[in-house]
Amino acid sequence: KRFDDLLAKNPKQGQALLALAELSALQGAGKEEVAKYLTNAVEANPTEVAPRLLLIELHLRSNDNKLALAAAQSAVSAVPASPELLDALGRAQQASGDLNQAATTFAKLIEAQPLSPSAHLRLATVQFASKNKESAEKSLRKALEIKPDFLEAQRSLIVLNIEAKRFADAIAIAREVQQQRPKAALGKMFEGDILGAQKDWEAAATAYQAGLKLVEAPELALKLHAATTQSGKVADAARFAATWLKSHPK
Repeated sequence: KRFDDLLAKNPKQGQALLALAELSALQGAGKEEVAKYLTNAVEANPTEVAPRLLLIELHLRSNDNKLALAAAQSAVSAVPASPELLDALGRAQQASGDLNQAATTFAKLIEAQPLSPSAHLRLATVQFASKNKESAEKSLRKALEIKPDFLEAQRSLIVLNIEAKRFADAIAIAREVQQQRPKAALGKMFEGDILGAQKDWEAAATAYQAGLKLVEAPELALKLHAATTQSGKVADAARFAATWLKSHPK
């Protein structure tokens, strides 16, 4: 009611409209009601980035790709210098299946922010989806030049190397992750996944076990159980499952 009273006095109060959109979402309102407040916020302040970005994200999360694309195109026309809106436009184009346009948009984003590792990763995802794996690899390596511990780029590059059966290169990245994040289990999990892709299940199980010693993550426990089973040690896998469930009853 307070926000409504504020809007009665000043209908272009963008923060009040955004707050009402947030309140509506928190109260379980439908997408249409939340979108109405965000659209009003956009119309009240056409050059404000935040409401436009929130509206695009709302449509993308709801898989309304056509509406997301229309909102993103309108946003970039109104605020062409915003990297955030360029990024949103590229993602909307990609979600709509227009990979060529998405690649063009992400290339513009890189021009605007050449030192943004995320921009290079965005382009790589489109190139990968377009089956242009060589270009995707170059984009991922560029992202890692800028940010050597950029986990999403490392993960994607591991996937590319596994697909190309360059397992030694994939292992090298996993070991790099282990050095960069010695207290995290991700590097060991990556190594286990790479070894599993080669059907070396015993070595994969050893990697997952080493990861579990760092972090008792359920995902790793599942992978260890599967790798142990695949290696033919069904009884060992069953014993591990029983021990895990006893120490992690929930």
